[in-house]
Amino acid sequence: DEEEVPVLNHARNYLKENGKIIPQGIINTIELAHLERDYIHYDEDVNCKTLSKPVIYDEINFLNDINPDFEKVITIKANKDSLVNGLKITTITKLNDNLVCGPTPMLNPPLLIPLDEKNVKCNDLINVKLKYIMGKGIGTIEANYY
Repeated sequence: DEEEVPVLNHARNYLKENGKIIPQGIINTIELAHLERDYIHYDEDVNCKTLSKPVIYDEINFLNDINPDFEKVITIKANKDSLVNGLKITTITKLNDNLVCGPTPMLNPPLLIPLDEKNVKCNDLINVKLKYIMGKGIGTIEANYY
């Protein structure tokens, strides 16, 4: 949901010249997946089979202005023959230059986004267009093959 984006964009105006923001930022990854549900949901006690290696599609440094409108075409390489019907989005929190925190059930659990079913072969390159508005909820998420 990234509700902190509008807050960070406003709070940065009050940060001292050499001030730091903790956490420092986030790294977003995406994977092809086979989902058991056909609606957007968090990866909590569900079967989700990933069908690619994670691809970093966005890195945000909280000291920089953050555009809440995200839209990007991402190429993901399938690593097995299978039926793709979704995406797995994982956010890694960058606490500082040397320390990161992966997703937990309470902090940035992975998000599962359904797609139309598509048969893929190992090493196929699949293009997906991902679009959302940070801070406006998961209802703004759009994902399609491109």
